[in-house]
This record gives sequence, C-alpha cells and structure tokens, in this order.
Amino acid sequence: MNRVVVVVALVAGFESGCSWALVDRYDPYAGVASEPRCTTGRGVVASDALTAVQFAASALYLRSVGQSFADVVGPDVDASAFDALQLSIGFDWVMAGMFAASAITGLVWTGTCRSAIDEYRAAPPVVQPAARPRQRAAPVRAPKPPPTPSVLRLCFDVEVGGEIRTRCATSIERCDKERDDIVRLRPDAPVSACYDDAGERAPLERGQPPATDAPVAP
Repeated sequence: MNRVVVVVALVAGFESGCSWALVDRYDPYAGVASEPRCTTGRGVVASDALTAVQFAASALYLRSVGQSFADVVGPDVDASAFDALQLSIGFDWVMAGMFAASAITGLVWTGTCRSAIDEYRAAPPVVQPAARPRQRAAPVRAPKPPPTPSVLRLCFDVEVGGEIRTRCATSIERCDKERDDIVRLRPDAPVSACYDDAGERAPLERGQPPATDAPVAP
C-alpha cells in the first residue's frame, strides 16, 4: 500500500510542475523571419519555487513533529501512525523536489527565450529587396528575308518594217547570240548593241554579219 502511495505521489509531482506545462520553449529551428514566440515572464517559475519551499518546510515540520512524538511516547509509539507520518514526510520531499526541478527548468527556458529575443532585436533588420516592375517582353520579330537579287536583263533593238522591236536575254552570251542570229537573217536591218535594260538604249546601226563559215538561213 505504501508503494502505491509513493508511485501516485511521483506521478502527481511530475504532472504538477507549472513551468513544464505553461512555459513555451524557444524553438531554434523556427527561423528568423519574425521575433521568437516563447515565454519570457517568470511568474510561473516563482510559483513553482514558492510551492517547492512550502513542501520542503512542511517536510521539515513533520519531521520535527515526528521526532518530538517519538521522544515523548518512546517505544510505545503506534507503528502505523509512525509509518503514515514518515510517508507524509517523504511525499512532501518528493513534491518539493519536483517543483524545484520545474522552477529550475522554467528559469532556464525563460532565460533562453529572453536571450533569443535580445539577439533578434539587436540584429540589423533584414531588408527585403524591392520588387522589380514587370517588363514587357520585346516582341519577337521574324528576320527579314534576304533581298532577292535583281535579274540582269540585256536587250538589243532591231528595226523591222519601220518598227523598232526589243529583244532581251538574261546573259550577255544569249543576248549576243540572238543579236547575231538577227544579223544573219536580216543583214540590212538596223540593230543596236546589247545594253542593260536599266540603262540607256544603244543606237541602232547597220548590222554586219559575223565572220563565220556557218550558212546563213534564207
């Protein structure tokens, strides 16, 4: 029975520490984005310390009473009453130790919280970079196609029946060949030299058949 009472007293002592239940500890992994949120007040710690002192004083008082009772009664003291007194003294010492441990723990936790808040307030403020205005993306323009080279046109004029006709080709060789063919067919027809279509016209002259052994078509 006495063992059961002692176990109940230990459990009650563990559950009765106010600092263990009411003091919020500082979390070092919470980050530094805001001020730490933890308990800095020590009213609960003082309450635990006062309660521990009361239980210790009660144990000392009961011990003195028990000693005086044993000295007065002597060997005729009731064993059950003496055991109950000793159990009460033990309970008071256990509770005094539990509340003292709770007070010491709360003192450490609140001290750590105060130090963390002081460090946070002493640190330079974190300046958030200003948000840059969104810039509109420049429109993607398709590359310009390469300029198409102008087609060179070489032309010559020939007079046929009082009418001037123009013949053109895309190379000087073809222009000369067609002009030579006209001269062979119409040796008396005025024919101009090959000229650039974008430039000035060449004057008409009497064509002379080129020196060749090829027969002239009628």
